[in-house]
Amino acid sequence: MGLWAWLSERGLLPEQQAQQTVPASAPQYAAQPDSPFRYRLEYRDAEQLYGRGYLVLRNDDGRVVNWRTLPKSHGLESVNVVGEQYRLDALGDEAFAPGRPLRLVREPENEYDPNAVAVYDAEGLLHVGYVPRTEAARIGKKLDDLRSFSIWELTDENGRRVQLRMLLLAADASIEPPPEIPPDAPADLDRDGQPLNLGFNRARRAERNVSEMLGLVKGVLADGVVTEAEAALLRDWAAQHPDASERWPVSVLKGRLDRIFADGRVDEREREDLAELLDSIVGGRAGIVAGADAATELPLDRPPPKIAWPDSVFVFTGKFAFGPRAECEREVGERGGVCERGVTRRTNYLVIGTFGSRDWVQTSYGRKIEKAVRYRDKRVPIAIVAEDHWADELP
Repeated sequence: MGLWAWLSERGLLPEQQAQQTVPASAPQYAAQPDSPFRYRLEYRDAEQLYGRGYLVLRNDDGRVVNWRTLPKSHGLESVNVVGEQYRLDALGDEAFAPGRPLRLVREPENEYDPNAVAVYDAEGLLHVGYVPRTEAARIGKKLDDLRSFSIWELTDENGRRVQLRMLLLAADASIEPPPEIPPDAPADLDRDGQPLNLGFNRARRAERNVSEMLGLVKGVLADGVVTEAEAALLRDWAAQHPDASERWPVSVLKGRLDRIFADGRVDEREREDLAELLDSIVGGRAGIVAGADAATELPLDRPPPKIAWPDSVFVFTGKFAFGPRAECEREVGERGGVCERGVTRRTNYLVIGTFGSRDWVQTSYGRKIEKAVRYRDKRVPIAIVAEDHWADELP
């Protein structure tokens, strides 16, 4: 049984507790009958409520509305986030504090549920969990017409956020949306005034910094030449952004720069090698000049392997010059192969399309590529190949 269900069974959900603070015949909060909204949100922070966040009130009489019975006919509903126990570093970020907007993203290629809906911060940088599987298909169908907010957080004995509930609002919902910063919300600080979670914004900051690095690389490559000054700029940037420098592909770039500058100088051959590396990271200079996002070439197996078709598991990512992804998958099926939506340990080939996908976390690569690289680094036998090699291998 989940924590939300356990609390509900015992009458300990915040709205249940709030309803018990006064006689049933009396309103819990002041009515606002003249409000232009049918509903409003009231911030609560009390130890007996197992956390803090917002309760939903009816403006006509000030009564608390149970989250589980919010009227969908009025464009309101609330669901808890699931899977956040595996992402506690992200969950601790201030981007998920009650009242903050969220971003819901469909994951049609999710290996466990093609109807999966992932929950991110408003900028789409931190993945904190999922919409419950029982609700995902229904919510996913109307996702484009919904706004989503964090509404309540459950905390542990140290005040750290451990579970999250969100509010989903249809375009015509008659409710005043939550303010971005809760009133009088206490800071999550220890006795010395320091953040409880020292990695508070690390993942978010690293994603931003990787995006910045890719922009720098594209700028350096724009004229087709890498100068010593530009190489030094990239080296200094990597040194100043240690969080990003631990992540692929910045880690690869930093390692190369460290070797290049080991003797204190950069010769012509080293600059040419660096240009080739930068070129492979962002998918080539042609795309930069044309203003298109090309897929990274950095993780590709070199030399590319011979493809064995029967019974092999293929995963596709990106956009393909060959044709729609369904057509690529059909070609695999006709040759006895199997296509799956997500990268797992049983994946034999990850095929990267020529063009970047708008769904990728960065312009030149996405999560499937990151995951495949991690598996390969752990000696999982997965081959990463480009679309053109895959197409050339078609019998």
